[in-house]
Amino acid sequence: RALTVLPPLPPAGPEGEDLGKRSRDRDADLFNAMHLDVAAAVAQLVDAGFVEGRVALVGASVGCSVAIDSAVRNDALGPTCLLTPGTDYLGVMTMEHVKTWGQRRLLVVSSEEERGRGADPIAEALAEQHAKQVKADPSARGRVEKWLLPETGIHGTRMFGKVEGFEARLADWLLAATAPTEVRDREEGHAGKPASRPTKAPK
Repeated sequence: RALTVLPPLPPAGPEGEDLGKRSRDRDADLFNAMHLDVAAAVAQLVDAGFVEGRVALVGASVGCSVAIDSAVRNDALGPTCLLTPGTDYLGVMTMEHVKTWGQRRLLVVSSEEERGRGADPIAEALAEQHAKQVKADPSARGRVEKWLLPETGIHGTRMFGKVEGFEARLADWLLAATAPTEVRDREEGHAGKPASRPTKAPK
């Protein structure tokens, strides 16, 4: 397992292209290509010895759309967390992407005031998929979760530092979700017991 912090969008792309300006201009083509950056980062982690399927991804705001797009394209990505998702942020068609979500774990987090922007529609779109998965495989229960928070003004990363205990709760979810299957099954049977925190997953 790994906690990876990706750097901000670089100021220049190929041949000196100003990616910062394209981002500020809300260039849909740019946001629809960001899955390539995620794929490159994940490839580096796998090359470094991290286990495919146990690399977690957290997106915030439009980053939620990029995270969903990236995950459905890349089997190396596992559990995914969305902080204030939308259904169509900056031209990234999230509702189309979730149609092929599959069985990886998903955590959707939103304030009550913004739940309609994406948290509810995404959860509803996945509900039928999830019900079929649980019917075929009872161990699939709990693979899609939604947390709704009462605080206001907490869009995306603004949750951090404003929602009491949120950071620890999110970290525990990520640790449990990326644990090896046998460890996860054991720890889920002991509610409230946090997972251990290795810096690198064994093969």
